[in-house]
This record gives sequence, structure tokens and C-alpha cells, in this order.
Amino acid sequence: MAISKRMTSHLASPSEKKEWEARLRENKDLFGRVTELLMQDMEKSRQFQLSRESFDSPSWGEKVAYEFGYQKAMEEIINLLNLER
Repeated sequence: MAISKRMTSHLASPSEKKEWEARLRENKDLFGRVTELLMQDMEKSRQFQLSRESFDSPSWGEKVAYEFGYQKAMEEIINLLNLER
């Protein structure tokens, strides 16, 4: 199970990195739940993008761009939390 190097980049020594990775693996179930919640939020965002409500505004393009950015940020967080790459 590979952990993103970004999750341990703040640590200097190999022993600290190894200890941190072990702690991450021990809490894998917590990351799984957070991932589920983020995925639910992403789906809500996608549904909003396709709704009539999102187009009933002169600034609909800005709203859609915001939602795309939000979804991209959620994807990045989900990828960091994925310990099973």
C-alpha cells in the first residue's frame, strides 16, 4: 500500500516517515469515511451543475467554474487520503 509522498514530505528522517505511515494505515477507516463524505459532496456539486437552477442566473458561467474548482479540490484531497494505490 503506497502512501503519497506529500503525506510525509514534512518529515526529515526515514524513521519518522515510517512511524507516520504506520499511523496513517492504522486510521485507514477514518480516511475511508472522509472520502465517502467528499464523494457525496462532489456528486451534489455535479447535480447542481446540471440543474436548471444553476442556469437561471446571469453569472451561471462563474457558478459552473466555481463548481469545477470545488470538484478538483475534492479529487485532490481524495487522492491524498487513498492509501491503496
